Amino acid sequence: MNPKLEIAVDSKAQIKLLFNQPKIGNGANGEWYLYGVESMGQEYSYFASEKAHEMLQHYNKGDEVEIHHKPLPNGNSVYEVSPLNGATPKAKTVSKTDTDMSIKWGMAFNNATKLVVSEHEFDGDIFKRVKLIEKIMPEMFKIACSMPTSETDNDDIQF
Repeated sequence: MNPKLEIAVDSKAQIKLLFNQPKIGNGANGEWYLYGVESMGQEYSYFASEKAHEMLQHYNKGDEVEIHHKPLPNGNSVYEVSPLNGATPKAKTVSKTDTDMSIKWGMAFNNATKLVVSEHEFDGDIFKRVKLIEKIMPEMFKIACSMPTSETDNDDIQF
């Protein structure tokens, strides 16, 4: 087995996914998500948190992302995933148990589309707008995934 990639709080790691999907299993601490990744030329095993997995599962083999282990004001921490080198989250087949991610994906797409359409000048090049939507989507999806859940206190919303 490869060495385990651990990202300290307030640190970042740039990784390349080595497989399309993680290995998923159950242990004493609940469900786990094992990703094969490469970082700085070394292969690692990365056990993603549930929140990191929610974002990582939308990328495929060869995609490069940055994982930031961010501290929260309450002493907890959260993992944030951002695409690198043109990686774009892909729409996956949605199962009945994945409706939350499907809703967030739809929100991100709709809001990215609204942003692009709201531009005042349109030069007639529809493909330019499609490229803009494609460019904006990862950031909009990241925002949607960072939205508080029902068990999160709404006073902690960051924006």
